[in-house]
Amino acid sequence: MNSKLLASLLTACAVLSGAATAVPADNFDDVIMTLTNNSGYTIKGLYLSPVDSEIWGRNVLGSHEFPSGYENTISAPPGYYDLLLVDKFNDRCEVRDIDLRFDRAVSISRMDLLHCQGY
Repeated sequence: MNSKLLASLLTACAVLSGAATAVPADNFDDVIMTLTNNSGYTIKGLYLSPVDSEIWGRNVLGSHEFPSGYENTISAPPGYYDLLLVDKFNDRCEVRDIDLRFDRAVSISRMDLLHCQGY
């Protein structure tokens, strides 16, 4: 993770209690997905699971929240994943078959979340 991103995440944590935290790469073979929340909503749950899993893993945010306007990083072994986002109103948004064979950046927009709600 570059130092600029780390500084942004640490500043976010200091300014807003419960701001998003980064998930460190435990393995040098892991890929990094950088998520930017541009939805206008606070995300309180973020779950990543391999596509062949029938259950969601742990909330990678822990007890923190992911406010709009901030970035968060997730590390995982290369592969295909499903992502579950839960906002502060407990609305759920599932994004299926994310290709994480390489590092990538993903922006979460208001339209992404509204599309999950059927709008």
